[in-house]
Amino acid sequence: PSRVFLLGKAVSSAFGVKAGFLRREDRQGRSYLVLPHPSGINRWWNDPTNVLRAKAAARAFLKS
Repeated sequence: PSRVFLLGKAVSSAFGVKAGFLRREDRQGRSYLVLPHPSGINRWWNDPTNVLRAKAAARAFLKS
């Protein structure tokens, strides 16, 4: 795939992607977007503003 969503810091590290949350990294013909992991212990997703930011970042990522 040309676009890959990575969920969490551990997953992004496993792929060698150093971008922070909601940041894009392009390497070797692929684009990666890092999002926080959706686990129950991660409270980032509980903030409606963060959800809107993630939604906007995902849409922009898919349109690019």
